[in-house]
Amino acid sequence: MSSVRFQLYKPVDQYGESKGRTPAWLHEIRNLRSNVLYANGRRPLFGPGGHRFGDPCPRDDHSFHVTVRVGERLVGCLRGLPLSNGKTNALLDDVMGQGKLDRSLAALQVKRDHCLEVSRFILDSEFRASNIARHLVASIGAVGWRLGMGMIVMGLGTCDYQDRFIQRFGAKPLPHSDLVPAPDFDDHIRPMYAWASGTGLGIFSVAQRMHDHFFGKEEMAPLLAAAG
Repeated sequence: MSSVRFQLYKPVDQYGESKGRTPAWLHEIRNLRSNVLYANGRRPLFGPGGHRFGDPCPRDDHSFHVTVRVGERLVGCLRGLPLSNGKTNALLDDVMGQGKLDRSLAALQVKRDHCLEVSRFILDSEFRASNIARHLVASIGAVGWRLGMGMIVMGLGTCDYQDRFIQRFGAKPLPHSDLVPAPDFDDHIRPMYAWASGTGLGIFSVAQRMHDHFFGKEEMAPLLAAAG
């Protein structure tokens, strides 16, 4: 396999040079997401002519984004949205329904501003059997550490076994939650959580290495750092 390189981008709304324009790196991420989600026609809304083509999403501007390249080719990404008390801007708010995420967090005795929501966990099918997926999971754990977030929450598909993959690293279904149909994705979504510590994710050493790579050059913006 060619060289593998992970990159971390901070939220677009944290730097001023965009002036309302979508950065080229975010366009590239959205194109990858749309192509993978389209899945050769399985999810037609993400393909040409579909209203979700290009996968635009306002949450992108407020999220941290991790990308992975094999050589120069972008093959994977995910995003992490820091949640805030008093705001219902999580994707899980839409997925689970009004008030249900707060009920789950209350059962875990965790407040929103201690949570990082992970979504758009995307990897080209060619690389799903590699260690790249494991490193993507570790990377978001590293971001959670850096932000002081105690918990990671996420809604994961069951059709392609994303939920089972994440369970290997200690993730569990959110209390008081159920599988939710997601017709646009031809899937069912399982709301889940994991403690942001590397121990909880089951990949402490990998998350620690990703943290050291990502945050060694904080002066770089919007690209925070690159890990090879």
